[in-house]
Amino acid sequence: MVQYDLVKIGIKPQKRMEELPAIVRLRNEKRKVDKDYFFHKEAASNYAVKNHIYSKEAYRKSYADYRYAWNNINSNISANPLCIDIEVASYCDLGCPFCYRQQVVTPDKLISDELAVSVVQQAIELNVESIKFNWRGEPLLNPRLEKYIEQAKKGGTIETLINTNALSLTTERSENLIKAGLDTLIYSFDGGSKETYEKNRPGRFKNNKFEDIIENIRKFNEVKKALNSPFPFTRIQMILTEETRKELDDFISIFSNIVDEVSVKQYTERGGNISVLSKKERELLQNYCDINNLDINTVEFMVTEGKVYVSKSRIPCKQPFQRLLVTYEGRVGMCCYDWGATYPVGVINKEQAIKAIKDYQQTNENINVKKKGFEMMKPIINQDFKALENLQSDQKLIDIWNGSKISDVRKKQIELRHEEISICKNCKFKETYKWAVLS
Repeated sequence: MVQYDLVKIGIKPQKRMEELPAIVRLRNEKRKVDKDYFFHKEAASNYAVKNHIYSKEAYRKSYADYRYAWNNINSNISANPLCIDIEVASYCDLGCPFCYRQQVVTPDKLISDELAVSVVQQAIELNVESIKFNWRGEPLLNPRLEKYIEQAKKGGTIETLINTNALSLTTERSENLIKAGLDTLIYSFDGGSKETYEKNRPGRFKNNKFEDIIENIRKFNEVKKALNSPFPFTRIQMILTEETRKELDDFISIFSNIVDEVSVKQYTERGGNISVLSKKERELLQNYCDINNLDINTVEFMVTEGKVYVSKSRIPCKQPFQRLLVTYEGRVGMCCYDWGATYPVGVINKEQAIKAIKDYQQTNENINVKKKGFEMMKPIINQDFKALENLQSDQKLIDIWNGSKISDVRKKQIELRHEEISICKNCKFKETYKWAVLS
């Protein structure tokens, strides 16, 4: 495997990352929780320790080593991925206007049981420390989710995690997830009021009610208590926009005592949606563009803690050095921002992936005729189906991780040749830019 001195080329912790966090954690004074400390403190209650897969100290060390490797990519690329993201469901029951699903054709499908079990088993055999069971869709829509989580935990996976909108989080489902060994659960909830939340997170097939989701989250916390289980660690996060920033105090107040961590995500925009800015922020950005002869609709900007930042240059991306992501049909991507692996670095089952082309075509047809649940979507298929033709059939995760395609991406990232990688050229991932604050 090709080795790179990543520290020398800049993939390391930097002060700018402290100044521009992707997630700002907002802890209630009554409930100060750090996730890494939580995993250390509560190790004895983890599924892997209770079921004698690890001793308490061995689990603590393995978790600490995994998090250190994730946050501090060292001089050698990991022999194996640190995380595998498995898309157990590509469909979602919400129609959030800012989601990629509204811009990019995304089929409403579940992963086959055979493929999911195979990917989890490969991850176990590779000693992959973390498995995330979602990507483009809502994982709770897959009734077999708990089966895959338990398989991973029994195999020694350090951290299992999901992101969820909590719409399908019933009391029974809550109990099953906890008993299966889920380690981290992240809620997505955008708004501190009923009006804002329901505007940002409308249901596709039925109404999604602000109060119902809060109750689901509250009940999950009650089930944890009833089962005497500190796991999973729970975080709720909200994307900061002009609307949601005004409701930050309400957001914190609602959730601070029913989740372990309350957080907000910074909104990053590569042009085209300046509506998220306040009047003052818009004027500041426009002035910068006028001075530098730039188009405000194409400049990369980000708003955080009341400040507007603009991109000055690119830096290498960490994701191709950290993870692989598997779609429901078996495409393998290298970055969570490559929606549906439009730039596949491998394919686990080529025949299955080719058959799935019809899923995208059918979804596109549903959008065109404005079928129920598809009214807000735009008919854009950005999957390069021809890219599958040049990929080897029936690849294993380890072969993809060490393969020529992802190795070429890593090399170009290190050499700051982002423009030569189609999916990286216009990326919105803020950690791949150097930022400067406007004043």
